[in-house]
This record gives sequence, C-alpha cells and structure tokens, in this order.
Amino acid sequence: MVDLMVIAGTNSLLIDPISWEEERMRRQEEERMRRQEEERMRRQEEERMRKQEEERMRKQEEERMRRLEEEERERQEDERMRRLEEEEERERQKTGLAHLRIVLVGKTGAGKSATGNTILGGEGFKEDSSPESVTAQCEKQSGEVGGRKIDVIDTPGHFDTSVTIEKMKGELERCFYMSVPGPHVFLLVIRLGRFTEEERNTVKWIQDNFGEEASTYTMVLFTGGDQLRKKSVEQFVGESVNLQDLISKCGGGYHSVINDSDSSANPDQVPELLKKIEEMVKRNGGQHYTNEVYQKVQRKIEEEEERKREEERKKKEEEMKKQEEAIRKREEEVRREEEIKREEELRKIEEERQEERRKAEEETRKMEEERQEERRKMDEEMRKIEEERGKMENEREKMEKKRSRRNWFERLFNL
Repeated sequence: MVDLMVIAGTNSLLIDPISWEEERMRRQEEERMRRQEEERMRRQEEERMRKQEEERMRKQEEERMRRLEEEERERQEDERMRRLEEEEERERQKTGLAHLRIVLVGKTGAGKSATGNTILGGEGFKEDSSPESVTAQCEKQSGEVGGRKIDVIDTPGHFDTSVTIEKMKGELERCFYMSVPGPHVFLLVIRLGRFTEEERNTVKWIQDNFGEEASTYTMVLFTGGDQLRKKSVEQFVGESVNLQDLISKCGGGYHSVINDSDSSANPDQVPELLKKIEEMVKRNGGQHYTNEVYQKVQRKIEEEEERKREEERKKKEEEMKKQEEAIRKREEEVRREEEIKREEELRKIEEERQEERRKAEEETRKMEEERQEERRKMDEEMRKIEEERGKMENEREKMEKKRSRRNWFERLFNL
C-alpha cells in the first residue's frame, strides 16, 4: 500500500516540470510573434513614410513644372503681344491712319488747349480766355475720332516768359515721352489777327528743339477764323507775306478751325484737318516723325519696360521662392509632426513591449520560484519517503529477526 502511494506521488511530481516547459515555450512563441508584429508595423511605417516622401517630391516636381509652364506661357504671350504691337506699329507706319499722334505747339493764348478739345470732341484740356498760359506743363489726352485712335499732346507756350529755360527743357522731354515713338504732325497753332515776330520764328524753334526734319511734319493751324468778319482764311494768308513764308517752311500746309463748344456748327473742320494730316503722312512715306532724340527716348522707354518686366519676373520668382519656402516649411513641419507621432507610437510600442517583457519575466520568475518550491516539496516528500522506507526496512528487518527467532524457538521446541 505504501509502495503504491510513493509511485503515485512520484508520477505527480514528474508532470509539473513538463507543464512548466510547455508554458515557457508558449511564452517564447508569443514573444516571437509579438516581435514579428512589431517588425511588420515598423516596415509598414517606413513604407508609409517613403510613400509620403515620394508624394511630396512628386508634388514639388508638378509645382515646378506648372510654374515653368506658366512662365513659358507668359513669355510666349509677351512675345505674341510684342510681335502684335510691332505688326500694328508697322501697319501704322505704312498707313498712318490707325493711330495718329498730334503735338500742339504755339505761343500762349493761341488756343492750343481749345484746339485739342475740338479735335477730340471733348473737354479733356482745360481752357481759359485769359492771356495767361493755362497749360503749365505738357498734357496728353486720347480719344477715338472717325474709327482711329488719336493722341493729342498739348504743350506750354514756347515763348512764355513765365516758363524758365530749365522748365521748358523738362517739358520738352515730357513731350518726347508722351509722343514716343514720334508724332505724325506738329500743329503750329496761330490765332488769326495776332501774327507776331515770335510766331515767325516758331518753325526754327521747332527745328531747334525737335530736329531739322520736323518742319516737314509741321502744319499751321489757324484759330479764331470766325473773327475775320467777311475775309476768308485764304484772303488773310494772301495778304501777309510773313504768313506765306511761314507756311512755305511747313511741309503740311495750313488749315483753320473754329473752337466752338457747338461742334455741329462746323462738322467738317476736324475730318478735313485729319484728311490733310493723312496726306502729309503719306507724303512723308507713311512714317511718323522720328530723330535721334525720339529713338533715344524710345530706347529708354523700352529699357524701362524691360526693367519693369525684369523686376516683375524677379518679383514673381521671389514670390515663388517664398511659396516654395512656405511649402517646404509646412512639409517639414508635417514631416516632423509625423516623425514625432511615429516616435511616440514606437515609444508606446516599446513601453508596451518592455511592460510585456517585464510581466513575462515576472511570470517566469514566479514560475521558477513555484518550480523550485515544487522541487523543494518534492525533495521533502522524497526525503520523507526515504525516511518512511528506512523505517519500513527497519521494521521489516525487525520482523525478519523476530520471524527467525520464532523459527529458531520452534525448531528448538520440536527437538
């Protein structure tokens, strides 16, 4: 009976180490699976970051290509507009009809401003009947007359004593800029009945300030024709040798206008003036007037326009750089935020992994302690069994001795 108990207890103690080994292997497998999962998540995160970087680079490249295309379109549009303007300018130079530039010159009080309003059919220029100069500086007004664009440049009185030489030079320069690339006609405005020595020298003044060839683009324009009473303009001119000499120096002849607020009273005077200007332009080869000064001014204007275009281009480039920098900074912020988020996730994963490892180690330690405790108990049981076995051996020996002694006595009695 005792032997069976010993065997059963021994088998029970032998099963516990096997269960502990299975638990250990199970935990090792779980740890391996967890690490595989972490590795898979890490690879997924790296793949996601790689795709984000590729997407960012792709967007940057698309933005760069889009800007290059925009610049190319702008350049092509500028080139198209430039060619169109050149073509229009060539056409204007051929015909002289699409766009006329008129410069009004004359002494103070001749009626230049009123003449400009009469030509354009409006009241763009300020008028005054006083002998004082109304136009203190060059002024430009534009309009459309008879289907063509007309620019009229009004100038201060060129013999005005209130205007200094320096100021007159400045106004002449303004006139060049306003009439660039060159006027089609200089209208020398003279009020009928007030022809003076100063006006006799006007053509020379035009030549001195605008160039020798300017006289071939000059036309005398009389104002105040309604004050001649019963005389015609032709009769008035025929009676003045000085006027005839002045007109002979001008390539455009002469014309007269009445600057009345009621344009319907003289409906033909402006069309006739424009017709004479057209004929003069044709005689001059369909070209507007130009000289070295106008060409210099034209170059300055073109250089200024080129400078402005360059500044605009640099400004756009600067804006693009700022936008790119802003995009780059934003992408950098997003990247940093994602890195921080990813690091935080990895940190949490690592903390969880360490916590799981700590728990696993704690459980392993507990299992080891339990195993050692079981082993200690098993050793204690084995020791007790051994002691019990020793006692049983002693009892058996005692019983054996008693049996031997009894047998000895029995044999002795039998003898």
